[in-house]
Amino acid sequence: MSAQSFLITSIICLAVLTALAVHYEREKIESILQTNASEILAENLDDFTTDQLSFDGRDATILGVVSSEEEKKRIEELLNGVWDVRVVNNQLWVESKSMGGGAQNGTLADSIPDADDMNAFPDGVANFRLSYVEGDSIQLRGVFSDSVMHGRVIDVVRSSFPEFSVSHEIEVDTTLVRPHWYQSLMAIVPTVGLVAKPVLSITRDGKGFNLGGEVFGGIQREVITEDALNAVGDSLVLNTTLDLAEADVSEEDVRVATLRARIQTLLATTRVQFQLNTADLTAESLEVLNQIAQLLNEAPDIQVEVQGHTDNTGSIALNRTLSQLRAESVQQYLTRRGVAGARLTAVGYGPARPIATNLTYEGRVTNRRVEFSLKGGS
Repeated sequence: MSAQSFLITSIICLAVLTALAVHYEREKIESILQTNASEILAENLDDFTTDQLSFDGRDATILGVVSSEEEKKRIEELLNGVWDVRVVNNQLWVESKSMGGGAQNGTLADSIPDADDMNAFPDGVANFRLSYVEGDSIQLRGVFSDSVMHGRVIDVVRSSFPEFSVSHEIEVDTTLVRPHWYQSLMAIVPTVGLVAKPVLSITRDGKGFNLGGEVFGGIQREVITEDALNAVGDSLVLNTTLDLAEADVSEEDVRVATLRARIQTLLATTRVQFQLNTADLTAESLEVLNQIAQLLNEAPDIQVEVQGHTDNTGSIALNRTLSQLRAESVQQYLTRRGVAGARLTAVGYGPARPIATNLTYEGRVTNRRVEFSLKGGS
């Protein structure tokens, strides 16, 4: 083989390998990196748990509380040393030496405090309340012990509610000791961002949280409650009043129910999937969408909402954008397969409607999905 032929062959081989790496399934990449990184951290840290670490493609996110800046930097260095990790999103917080532990075991409380308890703020202690205000606004009230805490809480609320305006009446009193619930507050706010019309407050005794609002189904209520409990931790109590949002209770056409069941049967064996970090459908997805298009064309008077859903990895704003693009991609493909465009709408819900916990790899995979909401019929 000539040198020129060898060079061309080498370039082709390199291009093929690069293409295979780029198109390698996202879930497999995350699983491999999760395993490798977890092993390295477990070998070098005494109290590391895998729930603190997650991956979005090759980007790592690490959550939790550490005892010092040195420990925080050490963990980031270990993750940066894992082969093929691209970015480390270090969300570790350094615990203040003056922070105390909660007095109650971390469980879901049996009873929910009344409205007066939800609004009461005792004098002389750090406190906090987040509440939904009509007109898509989130209002924050409270007293914090320092301006850094003040700024970080406002930032995490804004990132967790990207489509809402955030107003705040938060005072800073440097004579207060940083509260022991601060890290749990930072951890629970992203989960609160999945609740409609949310209310989150510190209990009057400062030993837990009150969480209220609406969710869109019993499964989502269970998932959000589980994620909130894990965010709060074992030393604090979580009181919840998550009501089910009002649903359309009109009598449904039998054909709608039948069509929904047939589509759900198809999606139970073949998920609608996309290329990594894109709205490009995979070949396997085209096959199941061809079958769904055929079913929809057999019932031309039924309206369809194509719903895009994601897990909670990364920012809520980016997840909602990606889920919208993916829903539109499915909508456009169904139109090309003969489904009337006037019947189809595309909505990206991002991480707002989970059907599994986001704390595990399997749960995150389950939450990345496309669903079809049907209504109409004669």
